[in-house]
Amino acid sequence: MQDLIDIGKNLGADVPPCLYKNSMLAQGIGEIITPISTKMKYYIIIVKPSVSFSTKSMFDVIANHPGFVQAYNSQTAVKALQTHDLDLLSNNLYNAFEETLKDNGELQNIRRLLYENNAIRNQYDW
Repeated sequence: MQDLIDIGKNLGADVPPCLYKNSMLAQGIGEIITPISTKMKYYIIIVKPSVSFSTKSMFDVIANHPGFVQAYNSQTAVKALQTHDLDLLSNNLYNAFEETLKDNGELQNIRRLLYENNAIRNQYDW
């Protein structure tokens, strides 16, 4: 398993946590993994649009975005998983890069389709 994690870290910080069957808190650049004690059943859909974005470019946009504040909700999301609180969980999950991509029509269409099919909205929706 450690070999897979090491390979995953080279692909991206979000890869190692996806190698586990259970809920995990990933910190650092994805290399610090802490199990989360929960029996909550939930589904997460990962959508890969046909367009690609440079991570460096998106970080540059965030760095130059006036008033952008990174919300660090990890501990609240962990608490939500531990207490089986779906509303608390959904309101504390977001992708900071979405702020840089509001004008992308394909992403807006994907979001619309998800909501039309009962995906849970959260406080960060645009």
